[in-house]
Amino acid sequence: KHSSSKPETSLNITQILYDSSKSNRFDGIINYLTKKCGGNVHKNGIVNLTSSSTLKLFSSDYSPFNCVDLDNKNTCFESRWEPNSWLCFDFKEKKLKINSYSIRVFNGSRYFLQNWRIDGSNENDKWIELDSRETETSLNGSGFSNTFFINPNNNQNDYFRYIRIQQTGKTDYDEGCLNISALEFFGFILE
Repeated sequence: KHSSSKPETSLNITQILYDSSKSNRFDGIINYLTKKCGGNVHKNGIVNLTSSSTLKLFSSDYSPFNCVDLDNKNTCFESRWEPNSWLCFDFKEKKLKINSYSIRVFNGSRYFLQNWRIDGSNENDKWIELDSRETETSLNGSGFSNTFFINPNNNQNDYFRYIRIQQTGKTDYDEGCLNISALEFFGFILE
């Protein structure tokens, strides 16, 4: 459910919370911005996605912007096979305070994400850890998805322009690539 309120600063804060329904795992802030701009938020200039690297393999497209096409289960972002690979969302003039996030593994992938960290920043160089997972097995399956809740003590009530996911260990297949079909955030967006 979406609700808006206007604080005294006259900035617009929209609350988009996860309702614990599997069918709404990807009905969060990225979905909200996608509907608002009428398409892919990266291609439409609303959110800039960057990565440590991007896999180049034949004619396949593993670009970062694939993971914000939330309805397309047949595309993904994939980094090269390097340790500590990352994917970063720059929300530009917007800022997020996230309390949960959903990840979907590519349909057909063998590289299931198990070790990662979610960080926030306003400078794109000083990062604050919001969440971390080690040996997480809920994504071990082609097309699997799950939603993860952030410990409220980690969030520090800060809004961040940049949100980054960084792989902190190998996949279950013992590889160092970061492979994500969809990544969605829930919480508050300051516009």
